[in-house]
Amino acid sequence: MTLKKLLGHFAKKFPGTTYDLYHIYKSLIYFHEADAEPMPRMREKIPWAQVKQFFIREVRRIGPI
Repeated sequence: MTLKKLLGHFAKKFPGTTYDLYHIYKSLIYFHEADAEPMPRMREKIPWAQVKQFFIREVRRIGPI
């Protein structure tokens, strides 16, 4: 599922809710605290750098950042 589609579901699930997409985009690419945490157990081993790059790429593709 793309990030754009996921955010569309968010809008449907919480109709009438005021939210700032810019703030959501910034939150998705803020890694300072997550960088300090141990890597969680995952179904597939994916390097943390690859996870971060995915979110950065997706936010740049759809967002104003």
